Amino acid sequence: MVNFKTIGYGGRDSNSLIKALKEMNAEAVIDVRHKPYCGWNRDFCGEVLKDKLAAEGIDYLWISDLGNMSRDINKIKLVNEARGIEKVLSVATQYEYDTVVLLCAEADEKKCHRSYVRDKLAAAVNLPSFHPV
Repeated sequence: MVNFKTIGYGGRDSNSLIKALKEMNAEAVIDVRHKPYCGWNRDFCGEVLKDKLAAEGIDYLWISDLGNMSRDINKIKLVNEARGIEKVLSVATQYEYDTVVLLCAEADEKKCHRSYVRDKLAAAVNLPSFHPV
């Protein structure tokens, strides 16, 4: 059964992100940003990140439906929550992943919609949510 975790790349470089993903035993990274672009570090732009992760044996997929259109963490508004959740579950099942990590920019998951998405995914597969210490 798949385990959903989260990570933010804020305050990291790509090498420390990859190291952290390996420590989490990530098989796949699902990018939940509204747009897979980073203005301050090209390494975190979608296609570049996809190539870097592939070189480490980690799959990458951007699911635009899970992007948050609100900047207010208390007013999360995903592009298309139901469709995005279904896509993640479909991919996780198809590829039989054990660990999928949801990626966004914000370092603190409590300030990011990815924790909301993680909790929705865990509920959809009837799993306890993983909350890092």
